[in-house]
Amino acid sequence: GMLGLPADVGNKREYWAAVDYMFSQNADWFVGNSISTFSALTMEVRTRQKMPILPYNGGTMKLEEINCIRSNALTMIPPMRAEIKWVFTLPRKIEQNDLVYNMTMVAVKSAAAKTGLIPVCVTAEDPSSTVLVKLVSMGVRVIYHRPEWLEIAERNLQQKNVREAQLDAMMAQWLRIDIPVLGLLDEFVLYTDIDVLFIGDIFWKDLLGKNHLSLRESLMRNMFGKGFFDEYAATGRIGVPKFLGVAERWGSTVPASKNEDGLDCGVMLMNLRSLRESHERFRQFVLRKQWKQLLKLADMHGSDPCVYAGFYQISNLPGRLVWKPQGMQLASLTHFEGMNCAGVAAYMRNGGNDGARTQPYKERLEECFDLEFC
Repeated sequence: GMLGLPADVGNKREYWAAVDYMFSQNADWFVGNSISTFSALTMEVRTRQKMPILPYNGGTMKLEEINCIRSNALTMIPPMRAEIKWVFTLPRKIEQNDLVYNMTMVAVKSAAAKTGLIPVCVTAEDPSSTVLVKLVSMGVRVIYHRPEWLEIAERNLQQKNVREAQLDAMMAQWLRIDIPVLGLLDEFVLYTDIDVLFIGDIFWKDLLGKNHLSLRESLMRNMFGKGFFDEYAATGRIGVPKFLGVAERWGSTVPASKNEDGLDCGVMLMNLRSLRESHERFRQFVLRKQWKQLLKLADMHGSDPCVYAGFYQISNLPGRLVWKPQGMQLASLTHFEGMNCAGVAAYMRNGGNDGARTQPYKERLEECFDLEFC
């Protein structure tokens, strides 16, 4: 055969491995599987030559774990990367300069101006839509995601005559459920709703509290080594979340760890590894919940019933992360959860006589005026 090789060389696995190795020697980038021995050796050679690599499945190389090779620099993606990803979801049918469009622009522009966060948008909106084209031009990474299970949930809600605007808002909120299975290599990401304003930069100390350095070192040492990381924050405590670290809801009289009404799931630190392992069970849990109960909660809390609280262990985010008027302190971001223009307008229009829906606005407006913040 050609070059003295047998005619069936193209069927030989080793032949194509050799071809891959030759190409990888001079390639600009090498993307490989950290479990594969071939990929591990190739990444080791390139690391020593200071050539870029990417283990697409995350984690550390198995050959490193059993001490067969020892790189000058770790090839693994650290569990807490220096640059934090900020993930948000968007509904469909967004018109230029409507309420959702404007809130999104404020959130993204303030993040770009005040933080080093990497913005990632998850949406079922048309990729060629005005808002997504604009976001891409602003440096936002967009993930188009339209899961079949969400379409089933949407049809069920449509049969119950849910308002279209509320339906789109709920669908966008529920896209959060699939964030752990969208291929993000990060172990932890910051999620927020779009009704936020970034005031200052956000670092791991703002998400994990004062012990952030020791926690990150322990996580790096044990999560991918021979040890076992067991320093997850307990329910209602600050630290590394086993599943979710959540901000307390503004004005709630119920401790966040005791009831979903005390949780502001519009700002969360998500442990994607743990959430990924339990994703299917949680998805089924959400679909099995009674639709009337979900709709009632959505009506009370702006389409965000925080269904995580009935399934996962929830820890807290540091109080200085999210601005609360009663705290009278600086923070890294403001979440206008509940306190938005549409809600205040409804309160004013109805004279505060719209029962449970406008009661939160009455209390918050009164508190705002009492503190001279309005």
